[in-house]
Amino acid sequence: YDEIWNHYRTAHIGLCLLYPHPNFVNSLATKLYEYMAAGLPSIVSDFPDWKALILKTNCGIAVNPYNLSQITDTAEDLMNNPQLSRTLLDSGRTAFEEHYNWNSESKKLERLYKQLL
Repeated sequence: YDEIWNHYRTAHIGLCLLYPHPNFVNSLATKLYEYMAAGLPSIVSDFPDWKALILKTNCGIAVNPYNLSQITDTAEDLMNNPQLSRTLLDSGRTAFEEHYNWNSESKKLERLYKQLL
């Protein structure tokens, strides 16, 4: 697991392109949050929940995972447009720092426990 962060530091784009299997469509992949934490703009499958997260955080671009030309065009756009890439990575990193980290999530969990008790 520690080694993956070395790869993230040398990467330009995070890819999370899964096919619409029920296990993937109905959950958010950990990779989405790891890419935000690592400051990587993302190209992700256009599942409704994933797309909503991408739109909310402005951290990447959702594509049809079956459309290879859309995927490659999107990757080329990010590689050839450093300003767009920078905007997405900055937005993702900010979203991670402000909302999607253990400190933020632990407060929600603590509130839930207090409500249940």
